[in-house]
Amino acid sequence: MGGTASLKVAGTGPVAAVITRSAPQEFGVSVSDADLSSDRAPTLFVNSEGDTYASDTVRMCGLANPPKQIDLYPGSGHGIALFDGADASDLSQRILGFLTKYAPAD
Repeated sequence: MGGTASLKVAGTGPVAAVITRSAPQEFGVSVSDADLSSDRAPTLFVNSEGDTYASDTVRMCGLANPPKQIDLYPGSGHGIALFDGADASDLSQRILGFLTKYAPAD
């Protein structure tokens, strides 16, 4: 739900960058197509290929404005479980690289 809420908020004001992990388009909070297309924050979409919400991730990334990035990992890990698998180090590095590029510390 946190990734969905982050996308919803990103369309309402200045946000340095957004990272979503295993986010559905609707889950308690929903992010509309209009929300996604109005968001101007750089966005990193992360999911596993076999996760229930992988198709939502791909769809939302398609609607999002650049700059955007999508990283789909093998398996069916969801959320924090993505940090437990063989791709944990790669995922951590991609997140740090994205933040360094789009939301550097002052």
